[in-house]
Amino acid sequence: MNNLISKGIKKIKDSFVDSDEPINEENPEIELAMEKQGVFSFQNRELLNKYVDDFQLLHDHYFPTGVVGNWKDVSTANMDKVQFSVIAESGLTVDVILGGEDMFLHYSSQDDLDYLAKQLYSMIFRIIGMYDWQEVNYTGFLIKNHLNHAEILRAWHKDEDQLITLAQNLYMQHIVPDYPDNHADKLACFSDKDRSFIRDIWKKVGNKYELDNTHPTFLGFANGTGSVFAGLVFKNKFGVKTIKVNIFPAPVTNNFSENERKEYLYKQIATKFKDHVEDFDPEIWAADQTKESDKSEYEVLVNRAEEDKQFFSKIAQEISLNYLFL
Repeated sequence: MNNLISKGIKKIKDSFVDSDEPINEENPEIELAMEKQGVFSFQNRELLNKYVDDFQLLHDHYFPTGVVGNWKDVSTANMDKVQFSVIAESGLTVDVILGGEDMFLHYSSQDDLDYLAKQLYSMIFRIIGMYDWQEVNYTGFLIKNHLNHAEILRAWHKDEDQLITLAQNLYMQHIVPDYPDNHADKLACFSDKDRSFIRDIWKKVGNKYELDNTHPTFLGFANGTGSVFAGLVFKNKFGVKTIKVNIFPAPVTNNFSENERKEYLYKQIATKFKDHVEDFDPEIWAADQTKESDKSEYEVLVNRAEEDKQFFSKIAQEISLNYLFL
């Protein structure tokens, strides 16, 4: 790896209009740009611009501190192709090349964003996993990659950690609604006390209101990072509607006390529960569950869904007051 421990901000240049000037001299580290390669250009500019905008969006919201990105047109005579690169602080880079029919098949308001996120996190997990395996099992790995110095190897491992954090962020935002922006150097995780508190609240709410609850789901990663997401499900035993609430740990930058962490978690549960109830439209929900021609079933579901909304609205109002009453 070239210049592995070189420091300073990389100024990524914008050559989309054949310019060699940096996009933003005041804050160049958060800009994304294109480097031209070869003599062939991406023909479908609308499609290219959409994916570049998506990459910028992912960069702004989910790239950890120290990780930057850029892109370049790598089209050939027979195919439009674009390369997206993610670059850790000391230079470790993972590239993803998109092109062909897949880009068109996923071209929509949301699908293309999810598709790009999946391609990025899948490649990062694959490449960093391969590096880790080779480092352990291939005796010449360090020498071959010029990593046989302690300082350089530490920088390499820090770069790997940064890219894995990015991949985990992208994975989480891909599969979990409401996943928060995360620019921290480490993913926030639930402590054992957090998990116990969440289960306790879930159990108390379920018992008090006689809900037919599913046990909370805690999601983490195989590298031992810890649980980074909790999913809570609340269902009226005699109703038709289920309320699903996603809970996230306190940011690592917040040095909360134990009581403050409990308040933070409880507020998430209460607020998101209330938001889901308020956003629930019985008529739209019933229409989604039935065929357009089956008006009788639709009317039955609307009535039951309206009863559920009243039922859950009462719970939302009460649990938003103070968790101590539980």
